[in-house]
Amino acid sequence: MLSKREREFIEDWLRVRREEMDELEFYIKWGTARHGKSFANDVDALKKGEITPEQFMQRWSRGEWKIYVRQMRYRLRKKLEKAKNDLKLLREFFGGELP
Repeated sequence: MLSKREREFIEDWLRVRREEMDELEFYIKWGTARHGKSFANDVDALKKGEITPEQFMQRWSRGEWKIYVRQMRYRLRKKLEKAKNDLKLLREFFGGELP
């Protein structure tokens, strides 16, 4: 039901919730790229002093780096709704024999 990428996304988010992965690491991995630079590249550049905090905020303050995360959450929510409907149909088909 889930693609390999969707499964990896979910597993990473669960690692964040269990505090096995830092939330920043999650967004570095799953954040959107913009103008040929990824969120991760600019975080590294900020840490190294190659860009100023103001430049970083100007590039990423409007939340564009979260676009892919929002898309993935939307896609997974749609899959969940479809799976619920499919399970309901299967239960009806099998006369309630499924758990």
